[in-house]
Amino acid sequence: MPPRRGSRSSPPPFPAAPSGRTKLQAAIAALHDEAQSPEATDWPQIAARYDVLLRLDDNPVVAASHAVAISMVAGPRAGLELVQRLGTDPRVNAGRRFYVVRGHVLVRAGHPAAALEACAGAVTAGSGECTATPRLVSLTVTVPPSSPARSRMIASSWP
Repeated sequence: MPPRRGSRSSPPPFPAAPSGRTKLQAAIAALHDEAQSPEATDWPQIAARYDVLLRLDDNPVVAASHAVAISMVAGPRAGLELVQRLGTDPRVNAGRRFYVVRGHVLVRAGHPAAALEACAGAVTAGSGECTATPRLVSLTVTVPPSSPARSRMIASSWP
């Protein structure tokens, strides 16, 4: 029976974990937004939400983000294993973002030369420039002159 007009009733409690793709993505974004730095990010919560999101939607971009989160929680080797699996997925393995994620995890794993090779793959996959340093992998893509922006950062990561 619905409450009578003017009566006080408490709203139903929020579920312990959000459900649905959009809610999960919003929860992940909120966790990133709340963190003051990469080190202060609640990576275990982000990894757990990406794990649920992957079960709902077999999306290679989500899988790449999950690999980064796992590398932040369980270490770069764990993330690198997931990235290597992504390397066999034709939906993502030829794209720039795959190479940037691979470069990020390789930098974290202490393999800067391999990270630079991943950057080269990112540039080959599209026009642009990619840099890998001991602390940063970033990719800037050049867009056609007819575009409002001459170049844009499409991905960057830090260990």
